[in-house]
Amino acid sequence: MVLPVVVIGDGASAALATVALSRRGVGPVLLVGAGGAPGLGLAYRTAERTHLLNSRAATMSADSTRPDALVDWCRETGRPVEPTAFLPRRRYGRYLATALDRAGVHDLVAGRAVAVRPASGRIDTELADGRRIAGRAVILAPGHGSPAVPAVPGLRHTPCLVDDPWRPGALDRAAEADRILLLGTGLTAVDAALSLHRRHPDAQLVAVSRHGLLPTAHHADPAPPVRFAGRPGTLAELLRAVRASIAAGADWQGVVDGLRLDADRIWAGLPVTERRRFVARLDRYWQVHRHRMAPPVAKAVRNLTDSGALTVRAGRLARIDPTAGGVVAVTDDGRRLPCGALVNCTGPGRWATGTDPLAVSVRQAGLARLDATGTGLYADPAGRTTPHHPVFVLGPPRLGGSWETTAIPEIRAQADSIADAIATAADQRGVA
Repeated sequence: MVLPVVVIGDGASAALATVALSRRGVGPVLLVGAGGAPGLGLAYRTAERTHLLNSRAATMSADSTRPDALVDWCRETGRPVEPTAFLPRRRYGRYLATALDRAGVHDLVAGRAVAVRPASGRIDTELADGRRIAGRAVILAPGHGSPAVPAVPGLRHTPCLVDDPWRPGALDRAAEADRILLLGTGLTAVDAALSLHRRHPDAQLVAVSRHGLLPTAHHADPAPPVRFAGRPGTLAELLRAVRASIAAGADWQGVVDGLRLDADRIWAGLPVTERRRFVARLDRYWQVHRHRMAPPVAKAVRNLTDSGALTVRAGRLARIDPTAGGVVAVTDDGRRLPCGALVNCTGPGRWATGTDPLAVSVRQAGLARLDATGTGLYADPAGRTTPHHPVFVLGPPRLGGSWETTAIPEIRAQADSIADAIATAADQRGVA
C-alpha cells in the first residue's frame, strides 16, 4: 500500500500544496484540518462584501502553469471579471475549494494535528483525539497563527476585549458599543472597521498603532515592476537603490512590486544581522507599501476618516483603566481614550514561534528549527525543514527565513518546489 502525503492544514496554503502535488501526479494526499470547509481558511471564509482581495485576479491562480485559471473560473461560473479586478475574498475561497476538488487526489481528515513523529519507513501525524496517520511525507501548511494579545496591563482580562476578530460572531458584540478602539492600523483593522461600521454606522472608531499608518492603496492601473540589476548586500544599499529609482521617476508601486519579485534573492544575500534589523525596524513600512488596499476598500476607508467615523492615531497602548461604562485606554503620551469595546487588530500571530502543540512538537522533536532571525521555521529551497526526514513547510510559518511568504504567488511557488521534491523522491523509490 502506498502511504499518503499528509498535508496539515485545510486553508489556502494546504489547497495550493494539494494542487501542486496533483499536477505532479503525487497521491494519495490527506488533508488534516478542523476548519470544515477545505480551501477557505480564515482569510476567505468571511461573508462581508467589503472584504476584498488585496491583489488582482490575474495574480491569484492556484496553478502556476495556468495563470488565467481564476479569471477562467469566474467566466465559467457566469460572473466574468477583468484580470485587474479585486474579487471578494469569499468568492476567492470558493474558487480555491473548486481547485481543490478538481485536483482529485485528496481526502479530508477532520481533526487537529498535535504532533509529527518519525517511524520506521514512514512519518506519523498524531491527532488530538489520539488517532495516528501514517504517511510517507508531511507538509506543514497551517497558515497564520492565532492573534497575540498585546502585553498591556489590564488588557487581557478586559471583558469588552475581542481578542480575535476573525472568530465567528466576535464583532457582533463589539458593534453594540458606541465607542470602539481598534488595536492596530493594518489590514485587519481595515476589515474590522468596515465590518463594525456596517453593523453600527453611528459608532466612533479609533485605531491606534505605534506608527499610526494605514495600508496604502493600489493604483487603479497597475505599474510595471521595476527590477534592480545588482543584489544589495546591506539594508542601506537597498534603501539607496529604492530612493534612487524613485528619484529617477519610477513609480513607487512598481519599485515595491519589483522588489517582491526579487525578495528571496535579495534576502538570501543579506547578512543575518541585516535580516534581523529589517524585521525589527523596516518590516512595518514594507507591509504598509507592499500589502495594499484594493481601490474600493481604500475609498470606503477614506470615507470613514473624512466623515470622522474613523480616527487613526499613532501611539503605544500603556494600560487599560476600568470605568463604570467600559474602559479607558491610556496611551504612552497620556492620551485617554474611553471606549465600550476593544478589538485586537494587531494581525495574525506567528505559528512557528507560538504555543500551538504541533509547532512545539516539531521544534522539540528536532523536525524543525527556527530560522536565523528567530521569526519562523527554517526551510531549504525545496521547503524541507530537516535533511533527515520528509517534513516540509510552506506559507506564513516560513516568515523570517523568507522575506515574502504570506501571499498566494509566493506560497504557490513554494508548493511547486515541495511537490517537485516529493515527486522526485517517489520516482527514485519507484512509488507512484
